[in-house]
Amino acid sequence: MTLYLDYNATAPIYPKVTDAVAQTMGTVGNPSSIHKKGRTARTCIENARKQVAHLVGCQPKQVTFTSGGTESCNIAIMGGNYDRVLVGATEHDCVRCVHPNTHVIPVLPNGTMDTEALATLLAQDSDQNTLVCAMHANNETGVINPIGKIALQCAMAGAKLHVDAVQTAGKIPLDFVMLGCQSMSLSAHKFGGPQGVGALIADPAMNLLSLQKGGGQEQGVRAGTENVAGITGMGVACDLARNALQSGNLDTLETHRNRLETHLKSALGNAIIIVGADTQRTPNTSCIIVPHVKATTQLMNLDLAEIMVSSGSACSSGTVKPSHVLMAMGYDSETANCAIRIS
Repeated sequence: MTLYLDYNATAPIYPKVTDAVAQTMGTVGNPSSIHKKGRTARTCIENARKQVAHLVGCQPKQVTFTSGGTESCNIAIMGGNYDRVLVGATEHDCVRCVHPNTHVIPVLPNGTMDTEALATLLAQDSDQNTLVCAMHANNETGVINPIGKIALQCAMAGAKLHVDAVQTAGKIPLDFVMLGCQSMSLSAHKFGGPQGVGALIADPAMNLLSLQKGGGQEQGVRAGTENVAGITGMGVACDLARNALQSGNLDTLETHRNRLETHLKSALGNAIIIVGADTQRTPNTSCIIVPHVKATTQLMNLDLAEIMVSSGSACSSGTVKPSHVLMAMGYDSETANCAIRIS
């Protein structure tokens, strides 16, 4: 039996999403056209916009469709004309490596952002137009940041806050207003939607500039003909994810994760480290370190047993350098190279 345990990289697509994508691809025209097929395409997009808004607690007009989480984060950072950007040390590379004046906020040993260090950085050069980037949950460890406290610090300092919610949408309840951020990024394929489509949720007062030139699509924030089929699929996935959240599946997921970790600790004792075990995590994620056993060795043996997991971020799993996330949490490079992620 094959076990697929790499949902943080890509969650299996819902069959209903596949059906919706296929049907849309065969029936619609260009959403900017005014004829019947164009109007049908536009209706598909606007329906999906409402479905995304319902999942994350925002207004449909705040939803801009993109190609995924990376582009959404890039627009939020580079489209705002910020003087400086403060980013958590465990952020994804699509946040860490974008702005020329980026300052890193350290994290605590449990992986959450060091809010005292953030306060110090916010107090420095406080006259500058500043954006703070804080991921809601880390893609490698599942550790959840104290977004409420971070949002309050930003508000008091007059800074804007962008939240990368790629790993929490569809896994825990999200409310854009309650989070207190000004922008948020999503990626459909992390919660059962198609690959290559995502969304940026943003307060209209942000006045974000489009990084792509050539058209006024998506309220001027993202030029280019929309991926109508992918967007339709994302909308369906949002509805299905919202239903799953309301059904109590989160408790079941967390029970499975905790049982897995208990069995591993029982079998391996002190020869195993559960990263972030002492703090709040997403219910589906375990980051496991078996010291002195390279992640590549673990992955190959698990793959032979038809168990699919990963080491670190899927975006950088082809590299041999240790995880910057685990290094930021205080693990040395040798230990970091022994980590696998089960999701």
